[in-house]
Amino acid sequence: MSQNNNEFETSEPVEKQPLSRYTQVMLVVVIVLGVLLFAGLAVIAVTIIKRVSSDDVVTSSANTQTTSNIPGYGQINVDVPDQAELISVIPSDGKVILRYKTGDADLLVFFNLRSGIEMGRARFE
Repeated sequence: MSQNNNEFETSEPVEKQPLSRYTQVMLVVVIVLGVLLFAGLAVIAVTIIKRVSSDDVVTSSANTQTTSNIPGYGQINVDVPDQAELISVIPSDGKVILRYKTGDADLLVFFNLRSGIEMGRARFE
């Protein structure tokens, strides 16, 4: 039982049909989006590498100064009022609160742990 497959065989060479206008436009769109995708991934990778390998010194406010190559660590210089006594250090979400006793009033000084910048002060009399 052999079948004759002559109906699919042609002696003429197969011609490639040209791409339609829609197919050409879609091909260009797909290529452009692929290039943009890889360019975006490259920008993200370069940004991450720069931030990880950065040796920037942490900026500081007028009242405090930090000295360190690693952000969030190092020495913080605090302007303390005369005759003030440190009562407690209170750690909190990403910040630390220093509680001072100054004569008849309490003073709270708030610091951002990551940057070392003084965020504010509160005086309770």
